[in-house]
Amino acid sequence: MPIAPTNSKTRKDLQHCLLLGLFLVVAYLPLSSLLFAVKNDALTENFPPKYFFSAALRAGHWPLWNPYMNFGLPMYADPGFAFWHPLTWLFGALGYNIWTLSVEILVYIWLGGIFMYFLGRYLCHSRRTAFVMAAMFMCCGFFVGNLSHTNFLTCAAFLPLVIHTFLGLQQGPTPKRLFFAAASLYLLISGGHPAIPIGTIYFLAALVAGLALTNTKPGELKKLAATNLLLLLSVLGLTAPIWLSWLQVWPYFTRAAPIVQQHYTGAGFSLTSWSSFVFPFATMAENHFFSTANSMRSGYFSFIGFGLLLFTLVHKKNRLQSIFLISGALLLVLSTDGVKTLVYSHLPLLRFIRHNGEYRIFALCAFIIVISWPLESLLRQNDTAINRYLPKMITTFFLLGLIALLAGGGIMLYQHIPLLPPSTGGFLLRIKHLLDILPPAEALTIAAAILLTLTGAWLLLRRRIRPALLIPGIILIDLILSCWLLLPVTGVQRQSPADMQALLPHVAPGIPLPTLEPLAQNDRPGLEKIIGRWSYYTKQPGTPVRGDYPVLFQETKSYFQSP
Repeated sequence: MPIAPTNSKTRKDLQHCLLLGLFLVVAYLPLSSLLFAVKNDALTENFPPKYFFSAALRAGHWPLWNPYMNFGLPMYADPGFAFWHPLTWLFGALGYNIWTLSVEILVYIWLGGIFMYFLGRYLCHSRRTAFVMAAMFMCCGFFVGNLSHTNFLTCAAFLPLVIHTFLGLQQGPTPKRLFFAAASLYLLISGGHPAIPIGTIYFLAALVAGLALTNTKPGELKKLAATNLLLLLSVLGLTAPIWLSWLQVWPYFTRAAPIVQQHYTGAGFSLTSWSSFVFPFATMAENHFFSTANSMRSGYFSFIGFGLLLFTLVHKKNRLQSIFLISGALLLVLSTDGVKTLVYSHLPLLRFIRHNGEYRIFALCAFIIVISWPLESLLRQNDTAINRYLPKMITTFFLLGLIALLAGGGIMLYQHIPLLPPSTGGFLLRIKHLLDILPPAEALTIAAAILLTLTGAWLLLRRRIRPALLIPGIILIDLILSCWLLLPVTGVQRQSPADMQALLPHVAPGIPLPTLEPLAQNDRPGLEKIIGRWSYYTKQPGTPVRGDYPVLFQETKSYFQSP
């Protein structure tokens, strides 16, 4: 079979990347339609520094110091703001508002999908398999569940790129491979959230250990150590401005000391949340059974993906599968709620981590890589073991969905839960409201009904549509439905971007001279939990009440606590 010309291959890959963008728009329709705005931390904590950054940059000022956040904050040294990231400067130059914030979030998720697609191609998978891998990554429970944590996503989107360039470097160090590996780590580290880079250190350390333990060639261990030492030094040099800026002001921040881990429980991916691997929507309802924030409860990447992961556990694996499976499992354990209080206080850097549930992104990324080989075999129909396993897997999930449907429906009847609780507003607002207030039994019933429908579709169509089309189709539909159900609960609010933009004060562009109004006028307490402190936007320095921004000077805290 003749090999297609390079330009033809590039054109096909570009087409698949554009299709990923189209798929993203459909899957994230509650956000991409711009009918609903993002909520919570995305507006109260992540947007205010972007708003100032853009205003200063477009007015011709270096946005190094923000005078409007608690009497002043050094933007260049804010660990929670991606000051050193090139995309921040791009969107800052375009102009930040509530609409561009939504677009920026979608761009980062799309980039994550593109990087996963090319990682799949690097692993010698077909474009169809690589596309499904990318869709799984973009729509996994981390991105959907933590949509309001913008700076989580801006780091995690580059994880597949880091893995891709890291694996390439392990094949043999060259200046080009070293540059791309270091540059990809720079993009992840500068994403504006130190917890993900810290987790990346542990994840890559697990991969290096796996490569070392499975390498039997003489002299390879020294080469492996030298290669990664060179990578470490290159990354430290490339990110030196970031570390130096942080270290310059770190002693003055309130978060400079390790936290008491017992005070920050309930922010992990609890064992009960593992049920989200099959029933993601069932974990979203307010329920003390899960004992953790609902943004940390979803680990979904399609029920077929989870089924293929179970297949991989008990069947022969190649070297990379074994390494990623173990590395992903280790990070999944680190993301678990109960483990945090036991080990985080004793491990370097993890002593500063508050929300360990975000570390499930490493497990999900690793698991998607692990299942890519059986998925490829399934789509190519060239492995008898996976072909025999598929009907059993689908039938098992069908029965599991049936049991869950009967259980959820039975609880609803027993507790006299109405099928459709009362709601007001337009059609879309009513749906959003219903998803917000659904009781656990009804959420389980809906999740079970979706699983039954998708598995039933396979049972009906498996002899009419070949697996290479049917399996990807079911996975993509599954991911879309999961996003549509979860995003109204975890990521978007009932108000539109236009409604949120209307709350922002009409002030002069750029950085105007302050009018020296009384501090009492620079406050709107009712908006603090919607868009953050009023003083973040008025371009009047000073506030009568301390803003609840994560980065805070010790002296600022002392000032507001003083008489």
